[in-house]
Amino acid sequence: SQFQEDHLGVESTSEYVRVPARYLYKAETLAVILGTIFQCRADNNWRKIDFTATTRVSKHLEMIQNIWDALMEQGYERKRKVFLSEELDKDAQDKVKNIILTRGGEIVSREDEASHIVHNYPPKTATAEEVSSNCCPCCALALDSKGWSNANKTNHINSCRWKKFENGVLVRLISG
Repeated sequence: SQFQEDHLGVESTSEYVRVPARYLYKAETLAVILGTIFQCRADNNWRKIDFTATTRVSKHLEMIQNIWDALMEQGYERKRKVFLSEELDKDAQDKVKNIILTRGGEIVSREDEASHIVHNYPPKTATAEEVSSNCCPCCALALDSKGWSNANKTNHINSCRWKKFENGVLVRLISG
């Protein structure tokens, strides 16, 4: 929703987290969300829920936190356990740790305990050294055969690198 985008979006400094859209497509989780919203409405004596009312922003953010609490209580959501890769520099680790702890996550020391792993972003473009080598540093494809101009090598390395790092997404979910 626009409210979540405005108050919980990428540029937000709020400690609250958006409710994912996937919960709106399952009847069980939708019931939990709607029940929490109507409970909040009753507790605050609201006639209607108006996300455009600027006077109620803090109450709406509390309601979103209550939705998260209800989803966790019902077993539909679990606390995020985050492993920080050693390749992150100290400043990035401090920044990410602060975000994780502010938003209710937990830092774990072993990768196998994690639900999320934070990696360093790959460099945006291939270096001259990588392009001059005979193999792609990501997939080890031989780049010395016919038809590989420097531009083609650079494009391959850059696209391969972003695929390897899941299109530049910093956090990788662990399946299972």
